[in-house]
Amino acid sequence: MRFLSGYLGNEVLSGMAIMMDILVLLYMIGAGLDQASCAFVGQAIGAGKVTLARKFYHTFCYISTFVILFVILVFNYFKEDIVCLYTNIESVRTGTLAVIPLMIFNIFPDLFKGMLKGIIKALGI
Repeated sequence: MRFLSGYLGNEVLSGMAIMMDILVLLYMIGAGLDQASCAFVGQAIGAGKVTLARKFYHTFCYISTFVILFVILVFNYFKEDIVCLYTNIESVRTGTLAVIPLMIFNIFPDLFKGMLKGIIKALGI
């Protein structure tokens, strides 16, 4: 893959590097929801408190939805400023900004999946 990426050009590779950095930062939010939901639900299941685990699950669904929608709104509002933190080359910024709506579309299912993965780990499935 690295060998073939040399054919893309500097501007495209720069845009890809920016997008990967942003995606890693967004992935950390999902990983945090994963760890927190796993800890709370797993502890409740381990104590034999199934109703409490169910309440934790519903609470994490609401918290995750709120956090994800907040991230989407902030990211959409400040997308030009975020890209400007990485580069001042106009062609790279334009290319990166063209792809950001696709990334915003993918944020909700990806981060919500992180929370659900924590619940599944807590249940031992």
